[in-house]
Amino acid sequence: MDWWLHVRRVPAVGAALAACLVLGAAADSIQIPVPVVVGGLSFAFPLPFLLPLAPVCLIL
Repeated sequence: MDWWLHVRRVPAVGAALAACLVLGAAADSIQIPVPVVVGGLSFAFPLPFLLPLAPVCLIL
């Protein structure tokens, strides 16, 4: 069973999910500037929309 947990990176994914929940609850009003590739302007993107990328990248 240990090899299954190690291969699936369960501790890392669990930590990322916990961090995602905590930061999502605490940082609901934080905006991150995202640059536009084709122009010189950037737009503000809410941080809670980007938080699920951490556990998804660890799972992939």
